[in-house]
Amino acid sequence: MDIEIALSVLNSGINNVKFRSDFKYLVIHQISDGVDYSDMARSMPENVRYISSHDVGLSRSRNLAIKYAQSDYIWIMDDDVSIKDDAKQYIQKLAEKYSDTPLLVVSHTLTNENENENEKIKVLNIVSATCICSIDMIIKVSKIRGLLFDTNFGLGARYPSGEEYIFACKLINSGQKLIKSNKICSYHPDITNVNNGYPDKDSLTTKKNMFLTANGSFVGHLLYIAFLFKSLFK
Repeated sequence: MDIEIALSVLNSGINNVKFRSDFKYLVIHQISDGVDYSDMARSMPENVRYISSHDVGLSRSRNLAIKYAQSDYIWIMDDDVSIKDDAKQYIQKLAEKYSDTPLLVVSHTLTNENENENEKIKVLNIVSATCICSIDMIIKVSKIRGLLFDTNFGLGARYPSGEEYIFACKLINSGQKLIKSNKICSYHPDITNVNNGYPDKDSLTTKKNMFLTANGSFVGHLLYIAFLFKSLFK
């Protein structure tokens, strides 16, 4: 089992990236500020492949990572995430156990404290898939059957979130099984949980279109109404 970390970086963010020596990296560097980063690109460590793009948007970056992946798996990652020391060993074990699964989902922490909970594994459905965060997604490229992230969703797109959910639901609705583990594999100090309610009209529009795109009109509307009720009474 071979894995690459698919790292999305925008403009000068490339200067702050720190690489671990125990992983391969595929860096997708989106450039929109007109700066020449060629010197930085040439100075990358040997375990890093670098691809520049003048397209913007996280979903476009993820799709380039899928297109240029050279490993069995890619682990979707942002440039400000710290990876736990035991993550690779755990992911390899998980991938071996669920080798037919197109998407493995692990967990992250916001506090950088050690988590010692017993491992819990669950199969995701179109409701529980709302919990997915992109930095927890480990994609088996050969099993996703050409599926890409919807470029209308995600940071830098028309709708600023929801791309992870849509990607997952497309797999679920095609009959594939997705696995979620509670194992903490990374630390993100400043992540925004897009599932914590939507107080403004634009965010509600994003949520509604996310459910409709992922599940079709009938089921999508039902899930959106359920989301509204849950938000109202929590």
